[in-house]
Parts: sequence; structure tokens; C-alpha cells
Amino acid sequence: MRPERLGMNYSVIKKLVRICGADLTVLSTPYGKMYQPISEYFWSVRALRDPLHGIKAAMPALGGAVYPGLAMQHVNDLGIDFMMIAGGGILGHPMGTKAGVMAMLQASVAAAKGIRLEEYARDHEELRAAIEKWGVYERPKEAVFKPK
Repeated sequence: MRPERLGMNYSVIKKLVRICGADLTVLSTPYGKMYQPISEYFWSVRALRDPLHGIKAAMPALGGAVYPGLAMQHVNDLGIDFMMIAGGGILGHPMGTKAGVMAMLQASVAAAKGIRLEEYARDHEELRAAIEKWGVYERPKEAVFKPK
């Protein structure tokens, strides 16, 4: 449900989920089918991570069209403390499900190490096949919004 229909911002919803004791919560991204505007995305992440009267942080679990080619963008946005829920990005891999898992792992390792996915794919067949199928996401320059 979009926040304009609900009457409250996503960051408020994420704080409420955190107050209720959630360890993690699914978060739509600005890059997938369950689109969330980029400013709301970053404010939601802050709502999950920022100090909140001694309540522990909750992990953002990114879902909705997550595939290996998005790993670097997510790490650039959030660092390495998040989860990727990659259903179709694993099950739709051209070499099968096991290769889909391997491609997501390879993309995650490359992104965490700051290695371009295309470079890492040279020696990793599963990642190379995923990139050939879905590509590597590059956010348009005008879409940048990263609050502190």
C-alpha cells in the first residue's frame, strides 16, 4: 500500500515495525518492481538504523526485482549491512537455481570488496551469465539522494 493511501510515511511504518521488535523488515527499493521513491527509501533505511531510545536497529531486507546486477548499487547505497531477497534473480538464472545462488554470492562478494561486477564476472561463470541476461544496474546521476 502506498503511503499516500495509508496516511503515513514509510519511515514511520518502519519505526513502528522496529518498536514492535522486528529484527528485519522487507523494504522496497527505487530500482525494482515494488518501487519506492529514492528519498523514501533512504529515510526508511535511516528509520531502521538510527538511534531510537535504546531500541536495537533492524536489518533492511531488500526485495522486489533483486538480481546480481543490483548488488553494487545496494552496497553503494547502504554499505554491507542489509539482506537481498532475490527470488527471480536466483530462480530465473539461465544456468539454473544453483548457478543463481552462486551468481548472487559472487555479486555480493565483488560489491563488498568494491570490485566492478563486470571485472569479477571474468573469472566467475555464474555471475557472467547473470550479467549477460539482466545487465548491471547504474542509477541515473539525477536520481542521487543520500541523507547523512
